[in-house]
Amino acid sequence: MMFTIAALPLSVEPIIGESATSLTSRLAWRNGAPRLITFCSDLGIDHRELTNGAEREIRRVAALAGLDPNPLLFWTPRLIEPGWFQVGQERIKFTALSRTQIYACPLCLDEQAQNGPLGIGHPGAWQLNSIRSCALHGCALVPMPPAPSNKDVFDFARIIERHVSIPPMPVSETNMVLEHYLISRISGENDDAGWLGKLPLHVVSQTAENLGILMPLGPDPKRSDITDLQWIAAGAAGFPVLAAGPEALHQVLADMKRGHVNDAGRYRARYRFFFEWLRYRDDDRDFDIIRDLVRDFIWKNFPVARGALVLGKECPRQFVHSLPTAVRASGITKRQLGRRLCSMGLATPNGEKLGFDIHDYIPDGVLATIAAEFSGLLNATEAAVYLGIKRFLLTKLTRPDLIPVFMREEKALPLYQVSALSGFMDRLDRLRETGDPQHGWEDIATAAHRTKITTEKATALILLHKLPLRCRHNEAAGFRSFLIDPVVLREAISLPEEGAVHPRRAARLLHLPVATITALIAHGHLDGVPVKRPPPARPQVYVCPHSIDVFQDLFISQRDLVRKIEGRQNFVGRDDLLPEHQLDLGEKTEPIYRREVLDFL
Repeated sequence: MMFTIAALPLSVEPIIGESATSLTSRLAWRNGAPRLITFCSDLGIDHRELTNGAEREIRRVAALAGLDPNPLLFWTPRLIEPGWFQVGQERIKFTALSRTQIYACPLCLDEQAQNGPLGIGHPGAWQLNSIRSCALHGCALVPMPPAPSNKDVFDFARIIERHVSIPPMPVSETNMVLEHYLISRISGENDDAGWLGKLPLHVVSQTAENLGILMPLGPDPKRSDITDLQWIAAGAAGFPVLAAGPEALHQVLADMKRGHVNDAGRYRARYRFFFEWLRYRDDDRDFDIIRDLVRDFIWKNFPVARGALVLGKECPRQFVHSLPTAVRASGITKRQLGRRLCSMGLATPNGEKLGFDIHDYIPDGVLATIAAEFSGLLNATEAAVYLGIKRFLLTKLTRPDLIPVFMREEKALPLYQVSALSGFMDRLDRLRETGDPQHGWEDIATAAHRTKITTEKATALILLHKLPLRCRHNEAAGFRSFLIDPVVLREAISLPEEGAVHPRRAARLLHLPVATITALIAHGHLDGVPVKRPPPARPQVYVCPHSIDVFQDLFISQRDLVRKIEGRQNFVGRDDLLPEHQLDLGEKTEPIYRREVLDFL
């Protein structure tokens, strides 16, 4: 029946993007009705239904104006379910719309002033809170005079009669990036299938604006003091962050945290404006994705205790620690923990008594590692007992290339790791040959004294040149149990400081004949070190100890290969694989194989 409604004899020209209530208000003014609600009553239009965007009433108004109803249906906010409106292609939460205050462009009003309200329309998109500027004139929208009553809020033609012209506030094109995006989604021109395109429109607009306020203005601005131009700039600042994805949001929050980890304030002090706004949206589940991102960042970047509530959820465990919480959690003293963090490059002394500034909150994994280190530490007395030596000898052996100290403090005993002590003993034990020591062999300290060098230098020479050691009864019970031939030690003093191993010693270490060692040097598989000897002895080529370690990682002697595969059933009939992996050294050398052969056998 409504399709047979005849157009009014006095009508108005259509305006692109205009809402149905704005068109009806202009029709009422054109036909002499004192109020929009009166006009609706006279023509049988349900005023309440019209303001809620009912399709039937919009079509009736379009028929009265003699216009196509589809543009009105597209751009008029239409209530589709409680709390939700449809505008164009978007389903929009009512909280994203301004339904009690009309905003308009002052330049649009000035240009149409000569025509009166007939030529001035109110676009439906201007009802969105985040549409704060006029795309045509590049200026901020301004609030119109308040309506006489709540039934006159949408009577746009009557409201603007009381508007007083004011200077426009320019808005740059770059600051309208958020608004362009919102309009493109409403109009259906945006086909973004990424993360941003899946967020509801009101989540995008409100998150971008509130994040954008936090970025330049910090955590404590008052909402009542923020101007429209600041909100527009905030939207332009926050939108690119959201568009770049969750990682970009986390990065912005991380940048705001940097440099404040030693302050008393925690995450609320850093992000109060943004955080409090997000808390007040806890009744809107559409913001859960933003809440989850922010909550996850806070949990993993601030010292939040296990079970503490953050945005409605309990923290499952404490991911990072401040210095005080790290001290409590680890049981390590503040001085010791601070010094260890400094040695790891995670903190610096601040000049105060026992004072340290951490560069960032301490990850729980790092704290667990430090706690495990301290649980296995020995003081100097305990370390000396572990090695079977006296304290004074441990002090001599404490150097980076022998026994590194874990931590040394003023007016306190140095601390040693058990792993460092056992590693030192293992390095010596790898040089131990089987069999009882021959006559004249002495413990390292005694041999060092006999050759007139210090014990620590003698030990360093032994490890550097891989000098042979033995133990009585073939058992190593401590540092004192290792014995060396003083003659061999005396010869090592004249060897190059960068290290050199006698070919006979290299042959014993690699389980190869001396002739094969010479061939390996000639073929470049071992690095030779020329050693000058006093006349009349001729110079001799020794072996670089580092190249021995590299060789052992890459190759295996035939003797060691047989020992490894002895008893393997799958070796039978697989000797065809050996030539392929054999090292070519020419004749009269013992076969050597690449270690990959073990993967095939």
